[in-house]
Amino acid sequence: MTFLGSFKTGFSYPKNTHFRWHRTKSFVIILLCCSVYFGYQLKSVTNVERHVEDFRFDLDVIRSAIKNETSTGIYLTVPIQSETSAVLVGRRKSDRRICPSQLSYMYLKTHKTGSTTLYAILGRLKNQASGLNRVTNYPSPYAGGYPGSFRKNLSFQEGKNGIRADILSSHIRFNEAEVRAIMNPNAKYITILRSPKSQFESSFYFYYGNHPNGRQPNNKVTCPWLPYAYVTGRNSVSYSEYLKIADTQLNESIPWFFRSRNYQAYDLGLDPANLTKQYTLQQAQILDNIFDLVLILDYLFESLILLKDMLCMEWDQIIPDPPNPPQYTKHEYSTEDRRILQKLTFQDRLLYEYFNDSLWRKVDEYGAENMKRDVTKLKSLIQTRAPETKNHTSETSNTTEATIKRRQKTAKQYIYELVSNILSREKGSVSDLPVATRIAKYMVENNGWCPEQIIQPLAQP
Repeated sequence: MTFLGSFKTGFSYPKNTHFRWHRTKSFVIILLCCSVYFGYQLKSVTNVERHVEDFRFDLDVIRSAIKNETSTGIYLTVPIQSETSAVLVGRRKSDRRICPSQLSYMYLKTHKTGSTTLYAILGRLKNQASGLNRVTNYPSPYAGGYPGSFRKNLSFQEGKNGIRADILSSHIRFNEAEVRAIMNPNAKYITILRSPKSQFESSFYFYYGNHPNGRQPNNKVTCPWLPYAYVTGRNSVSYSEYLKIADTQLNESIPWFFRSRNYQAYDLGLDPANLTKQYTLQQAQILDNIFDLVLILDYLFESLILLKDMLCMEWDQIIPDPPNPPQYTKHEYSTEDRRILQKLTFQDRLLYEYFNDSLWRKVDEYGAENMKRDVTKLKSLIQTRAPETKNHTSETSNTTEATIKRRQKTAKQYIYELVSNILSREKGSVSDLPVATRIAKYMVENNGWCPEQIIQPLAQP
C-alpha cells in the first residue's frame, strides 16, 4: 500500500502508474505548503498576543491620536473601524507620558473653586513657551461675552492673525462648538470643580457676606454684590437667613442669579432651567468626552499629579501658591438649611459626584502606589519651599443694616452704562466702542447687567 493508500476510498486512480506518482508528489507538496503557511500564521498570532500583552492600551491616547492625527507622535497605519475590531496602538507601561509637540490647552476657569490657583500653575507653563496665540480677557476677567455662552466673535487673540488660539484660560461659559472653532485642534481641555457646599459658601461670602458695605464701587462690570443684595433687598444678612430668602425669592430673572444656584454647572454650559437628574448626567457624560482632565479641588494633590503627567510638566511647575486663610466660619446646617442648599446645588452635586468618580478612575490608571509616592513627593516639595502664608484680613461689618432701593431702567440704559464701565475698566478708547457695545449688549441679554442700587442705612431707633 502506498502512503496515500488510506485516502483511496471513494477515488478511482488511473492505471498509469507514472501519472499516479506525479499526483502523489503534488499532494505531498500541497501538504507541506499548508503546514508552513499555518505554522507561520500561528507564530504571527503568538507574536500579536505577546505584543498586546506588553502594551497598555490607553483609549484616551487613541482617541486623541485619531482626532489630532500625528500631533502626539502616534502614527496610525491601519484604518480603525472600532475599538474592539482592530489591534490598537498602545503605549508601554514604562513610558506613561506622551508629550505634545506644542503646548495648547483650554482652561475653563470656574468660579470659587480654587481656579485661580490652577490658573497660576498653568501660567508658569505658558510663560515658558513662546510664539503662542492666546485669547485675551475682555472685559477682564471674562472672555467670549460671559455670562453669556462663549462666542468666538466676542473673543480676541494675542498673536498671529488667522491662526487658531493655542491658549484659552479664562472665565467663560462653555460652548463646545464656538470654543473648538477658535482653538488649536490639539488643545487639551481642562477645568476644576469643588465640593458644592464649600463652593456655595465661598461664593456667598466672597460676593456678599464679607462685604457689608457693598462692593459696587470696586467693579461695575462683574457686579460682585449680585444676586445676593438683589434677592434680599438688604446690604447684609446672615448666611442662614439668606438661604431662607433665596429658597423662595431667587429666580432666573435676577441678574447674576446663577452665582447662587448651580454656579459650576452654569459655567460648564448646562441649562439652568433643566433640573432633572437624567439631563444633568447626560451632560456630565458629554463633558467627560470633551475634557481631558477635570481636577477636583478637594483632592488637589492627586489632581495636580495627573495634570503634570498629561502636560509633561516639571515638579516645580505644579507647586501651588499658598492658599488664602479662611475668611469665614463654616456654617452649621440645620435640617432646613441642608434642604435648601441641596435644592440650590442640585446640578452641581451630580456633576461633582460624576467627576469625582472619574478622577479616581484616572488615579487607578495612573497606579495607586505611583500616586501615593508622587503625592508624598509633592507635599515634601511644598514644605521645602515653605512660602510665607498670605496675609489677608477678613472684612467685618462696621455699619448698620441697610436697605437697597432700586431704580428701574431700560435695557438700552443698562447697556450704555455697561459700555462705559467696560471702557473705563479696560482703559479703552473711542475705537473700542463698537466692540464694547457688542459685548455689553450680549451680557445684558444673559443676566450680566448691574442694576443701579442706592444704599441707605436704616434710621436708628
